[in-house]
Amino acid sequence: MASALEPVQRALTAVADSLATHFADWGAVGRFVTGRVQPHTTETEDEPMHFDEHIKPLFRQRDRDAMNFAFDLWSLDDVSTHADAILGRLEAGTMPCDGAWPAERIAVFRHWIDAGKPA
Repeated sequence: MASALEPVQRALTAVADSLATHFADWGAVGRFVTGRVQPHTTETEDEPMHFDEHIKPLFRQRDRDAMNFAFDLWSLDDVSTHADAILGRLEAGTMPCDGAWPAERIAVFRHWIDAGKPA
């Protein structure tokens, strides 16, 4: 009986992993991650960072819309100019306004700043 359920367990685990990788994109916080999936925003110290690939996707359309009165969160120049203030708000948990980022996402943003804010 257990072997008959293994394909179902694998399928459900794959669905859970897929959902867990997108929770932060939707502004939600997951209650579990199976541990097999690495978030798309995780970078190692040895890999080069790029704004369009690693930083811009951290900000959702609604984040961009909320901040558009001050600057564009999808603009390299704007985010570079305001990076320290953005990081301060992220670390304080006051940005985005609908819930704090997980520590891993903040670490990616900090790593980009430490790397010199590369394009």
